[in-house]
Amino acid sequence: MSRVMDEMGIESDIPLYAYKPLNFRQLQLETTRLLDKMIHSFKQRTDRLEADAIHQLKQYILTHSQEDISLESLARKVGLSPIYISKIFKEKQGINYIDFLTECRIEKAKELIRDTDKSIKEITFEVGYHDPNYFSKVFKKLCNMSPKEYRKLLLVNKSL
Repeated sequence: MSRVMDEMGIESDIPLYAYKPLNFRQLQLETTRLLDKMIHSFKQRTDRLEADAIHQLKQYILTHSQEDISLESLARKVGLSPIYISKIFKEKQGINYIDFLTECRIEKAKELIRDTDKSIKEITFEVGYHDPNYFSKVFKKLCNMSPKEYRKLLLVNKSL
């Protein structure tokens, strides 16, 4: 087990017994102690890898939110399975990846709406949506107002 963990890049002590077990019970206790130590090292390593993978995924989504991002393409970026990514993203972030992507797109849209030279339709495509009606529906669901209403609110607040 120690050799396999070393090949995976997980540091563990060489499993040398601190003393010579005199009976089966002592051998069993010492072996259990060593295995528990290896399991702990493995879990620590796995947790660090998951945290790194989540960070990489979030950064990728933030910088590429305007693109069509599938779970499969995300999986290829970090070298994990799509199902596993979906599971750890939900566990660690409390939100699934598609909802995170949607939030990123809407936040970007809010920034772009401030620019009154751009139409809502242009912003729709710029943030990664293909249908302005669907974009408006999603925006309204998350912001409790349509993109046009949001722009009007910004303009009123700006003039005050």
